[in-house]
Amino acid sequence: MKLRAYLLVFFLVALLPVATVVAVNGIGFIGYRQTAKGSDVVNERIAKLHASSGVELLMLGDSSLRAAIDDEVFSRFSGYETLSLPLTGRWGYAGSLALLERVLERENPSTVLLVHTTDMFGREVADFGYFLASDRRFQAMLTDAELAKSVLDNLTSTKNFDRWRKTWKRRWFGEDPARVAARQEKATRSIRDDLFNMADHQPFIQRRMKLNAVNPAKIKYLERLASICREQEIRCLYAHGPMARPLLEPVQAFLEDVDPIITSLGFELLPFTPVPMDYADIGNTEDHVAIERKETFTRRFAELMAPHLDDERAVRISARD
Repeated sequence: MKLRAYLLVFFLVALLPVATVVAVNGIGFIGYRQTAKGSDVVNERIAKLHASSGVELLMLGDSSLRAAIDDEVFSRFSGYETLSLPLTGRWGYAGSLALLERVLERENPSTVLLVHTTDMFGREVADFGYFLASDRRFQAMLTDAELAKSVLDNLTSTKNFDRWRKTWKRRWFGEDPARVAARQEKATRSIRDDLFNMADHQPFIQRRMKLNAVNPAKIKYLERLASICREQEIRCLYAHGPMARPLLEPVQAFLEDVDPIITSLGFELLPFTPVPMDYADIGNTEDHVAIERKETFTRRFAELMAPHLDDERAVRISARD
């Protein structure tokens, strides 16, 4: 009897650290899932989708899309009923796929434009992003071992509790809008000055961009996006997000490796992308258009897309000044 009691106590003591880690990360994950900035972005996009109707042109991508194109301006300028649902770079092609699947449950766009930042093919695959953004997450886990492993890794990550803490701190105490605006303005000035004053851009590129090598695993979600477009007879276009002009030449070799992969999957690659940004065009990062220049870049993208659109509205875009 005593032996059983000792074994029980030993088992409970041994189990306690494991249970603590699981509990902390479970709480962290729940908080992260419900309140983290990334999930807020998805929830906002889903709400925007539910408020839309008659979508003809769907835009998906990351923050380089959000900063560059205003879908309401694009709709007015082009005559196409346009819906833009950008996430952020951490969601990658996986997030774009998840949102495309959601959109096709409600809408029937004839054209999809993907806009992702220039170094997207050098980043890690965002399996967990698909899990958070998709409404088919559990079905997908049953057939995708890599996705299931990514979810389990994230569920047991010690980062979750810190994410929960930071998120709830932001929610409880908020942030001073003036302070946020000042921080953004400072970041914009800094990035502009750095890019246009430095003689050697390689240290900047190494610090901020993922251009060392193409990650072949990134094809996974992009290929599934292309497959859906073929099955649904949707015209799928791809554009690299805008980029600061001083970085265009350094990223060219990377794009020469990436572009054939994109076109081989069946995407029509928009020419003249990345669209270059001069000093006054740059926002708070090297691939974000400044807010006051967004309408100009929206019109520029409409002009670039016109040859890839077939009806009389495309002719009107081409004919405009």
